[in-house]
Amino acid sequence: MISAVRPKANKIPVATQGMSEQRIIVGGGGHALSVADAAQALGHQVLGCVAPRSAADTASLLPWLGGEDRLRAAEFRRILLLNGIGSAGPIDNRRAVYRRLVEAGHRFAP
Repeated sequence: MISAVRPKANKIPVATQGMSEQRIIVGGGGHALSVADAAQALGHQVLGCVAPRSAADTASLLPWLGGEDRLRAAEFRRILLLNGIGSAGPIDNRRAVYRRLVEAGHRFAP
């Protein structure tokens, strides 16, 4: 599993064979790492994260798949998303990204 306590120098492979459903994390910070840990604990295969490059740099344990526009690729259209955008205050950005992606036809895991 991914853990925020692991040293950043030890980038770990996130996709693990034998897991059931694939997931992509939206967001690239510390909350994204927690969401990835939870998804893997439930047996899901986390392919990586989509986020602005600056956000993905902070969570270098997650493979960066590209920016949000990368989700337009055919191979990612059927994969359920997990909202990994954290917030210590108002969640306006988290909500806006969720709405924008749902309106674009993406689905988030329940």
